Amino acid sequence: MFKSSSCRSCRYYQLTGRRGGMCQLLTVPVMGSWRACSCSDLPFEANRNSPAPIVKQPKPELITVVGIPT
Repeated sequence: MFKSSSCRSCRYYQLTGRRGGMCQLLTVPVMGSWRACSCSDLPFEANRNSPAPIVKQPKPELITVVGIPT
């Protein structure tokens, strides 16, 4: 598993204002430039252990849009 190098690139970091942010996992204020802790995750890390299921619909649904000629 890859780790973030700073709080700013962690999925749990939420920017609040100009000077820092909040760690949503630990519920504490942090600076984006701080080195990430051992709980950090990349923002879009994929689960590599099991692939996501593919959902197939039997036929696509048509949506009627009012005001557009067909």
